[in-house]
Amino acid sequence: MSITNKKVVSIILCVMFPFACFSAQSFSENFSRFEDSGWGSSEYGVSWQINTIDRSRFSVNSSEGVISLSGSSGSYEAYVRSIGESVEITSSIYFSSIPSSSYVHGGLISRSTNNSFYYARIKNSNSRVNISIQKVISGSQETLISKTLPLIFKEYQKFNIRFMTLGVNPTMLYAKVWPDNELEPTPWSLTVVDDEPVLQSEGGIGVRAGTGSSYAGNSSFFVDNIAMSICVKGDRVCGLGAIWSTGLGTPACTVCYQTCGNEFPNIVGKFTTNRFEGLGSFCSGNIDAAGGSYDIGICCR
Repeated sequence: MSITNKKVVSIILCVMFPFACFSAQSFSENFSRFEDSGWGSSEYGVSWQINTIDRSRFSVNSSEGVISLSGSSGSYEAYVRSIGESVEITSSIYFSSIPSSSYVHGGLISRSTNNSFYYARIKNSNSRVNISIQKVISGSQETLISKTLPLIFKEYQKFNIRFMTLGVNPTMLYAKVWPDNELEPTPWSLTVVDDEPVLQSEGGIGVRAGTGSSYAGNSSFFVDNIAMSICVKGDRVCGLGAIWSTGLGTPACTVCYQTCGNEFPNIVGKFTTNRFEGLGSFCSGNIDAAGGSYDIGICCR
């Protein structure tokens, strides 16, 4: 490579990184509409599917999706169909009231198909937040991993939740939760591996909420700012480029992901510890670094 009138320092960066998650090719939902029965269609024009004939439990109030948990115990799901296999999902959630003699639960689902899915949820446990990853197979649930965190669970306390399902045979599952008014913690709250046969392929993503068996209250579950990113498996994330004080590096790492379309897409994004956030493609971007920036590509097997 050559750059006129620039002092150039060439560097190589290769980071072992089994998956990269991209904000491109994503789904998002901000509930900026009104719905009285069901959740209608997302901003992407994708219809929300409801798992109950009692659609009146589901509504949209122009900023949040709502699931009524009034009455006897039960669990309810809303999902959009066949989004992807390896995905990362985030949202903000809270409850309008917390029962003292039972519990409420809510969170995110992935790979939903035929009443089977993975479920990352929080529930109240002795006024604390319990987070778990479950698999639900034809309506029957099994907890894969669970932990009670030193977070207070109270009414109208908004939490952010992040859930990743990566790979197949087996699937790696990651979940974390943190208060909305605090910074996101770096480590995952939970990690677990599972190889349930019916969940080793793509499926829908969505939301689930419900109550314990002895519940008889009138709480509601609220969710907003749902975002999903596609995660692509690769051999490594690598960069070879030039850093100088006033410009961006010249890309020199071959991009080999088959859907990129060309060798060096002109895409700007940023690489963070656990995901790549790009615009318009999942192939290339730049990293801020001391003295400048350089371009990267995804090198896949």
